[in-house]
Amino acid sequence: MSLTQPIRCFLAVDIPDANIVERLVATGRDLLQTGNDLRPVSPENLHVTLRFLGDASPEMVRSVEAALDELHVAPFAVELRGLGFFRDPKYITTIWAGIKTGATELTGIFNTLEPKLERGGFRRDPRGFSPHLTIARVKAVRDRRALLEFVAKRADYAFGTFTAQSVKLKQSVLTPKGPIYTTLRERSFE
Repeated sequence: MSLTQPIRCFLAVDIPDANIVERLVATGRDLLQTGNDLRPVSPENLHVTLRFLGDASPEMVRSVEAALDELHVAPFAVELRGLGFFRDPKYITTIWAGIKTGATELTGIFNTLEPKLERGGFRRDPRGFSPHLTIARVKAVRDRRALLEFVAKRADYAFGTFTAQSVKLKQSVLTPKGPIYTTLRERSFE
């Protein structure tokens, strides 16, 4: 890869199971029926974010690639189950699917990479890692009760289980129609 200017990027685990993706997409569509102003994540952009990196210089990107090259992880199961939201009931910003099985392994990858990323010029993530998959971003809450009821009724909904087989370094290009993600490097699990 030849970079000459900073790129907006992140590390992610993709969802390889089309049935799980469809259940996530259907939930995003159903969320729109609550009367709130939401932007569901498009099917091609559904993933588990391990670490948002932000704008990275070419040198920083190379340090991420080197950190990925040193990563040794066996494939593992990831179960997506239940809905939740970020910040709090008075200020909801994100609706997410929870991660049950696989949360320990994902957290381990984050914890392994974080000091290497810091050495590569990235600031330590002050929030740490919270295992989840974003289904929709909340632009404006118009019917809080409907939104909270929707999430509560699906607190244990089983989206499915997939095998995580790699971590990807992805570029994110923001457009008026939503972000476009491109995989820059993939590190397969062994």
